[in-house]
Amino acid sequence: MSNDDIQEIKDLILHFADACSAFDSARFARSWAEQGTWTITGPNPFTVTANPDEFEQLHAKMLSGWDGFIQLIHSSLVTVSGDTATARSYVTEIGQPHGEPGGYTNHGLYLDQLIRTPQGWRFAVREYHYRYLDTSPLTGQLIPPPA
Repeated sequence: MSNDDIQEIKDLILHFADACSAFDSARFARSWAEQGTWTITGPNPFTVTANPDEFEQLHAKMLSGWDGFIQLIHSSLVTVSGDTATARSYVTEIGQPHGEPGGYTNHGLYLDQLIRTPQGWRFAVREYHYRYLDTSPLTGQLIPPPA
C-alpha cells in the first residue's frame, strides 16, 4: 500500500463528488470501472450495474430531476491491497428537487470497492447508505456552480 495509491483514491472520491455537484456526467462516468455496480439505499433504493457510457446517461437523467445539488465529502478511510482497495467516505448532500416545494438534505456513508485499471483507480462497487434524511423545504437558496 503506497501513499500515492491512497491519495489517488481520495482524489477519485473528491472528483466524483465534484462531478455530482457540477452536473458533469462525463466526469462522473470516468470514475467507474468497465463494469461497476452502484447501490443507493434509503427512500428510493436502487442498484444498477453498468459500464461508464451507461453511467453517464443514468447520471444525466438523475440530475435532470434537480434544480440544484451539492455533494460534500467529509472524510475517507482507504485500505489498499495490491490492485484492489476499499474506502469508507462520509457524505452530506443538499439539493432542491425540480418543481417540488420540499428540499433534500442527507448525511450518508459510501462503502466502496475499487480496482486499479490502466487509467488509474476506478470504482467497481459503490454502496450509499443513508444515515439521516430531511425533506423539509430548504431555508436558503441553492446557487448554480460557475461554468
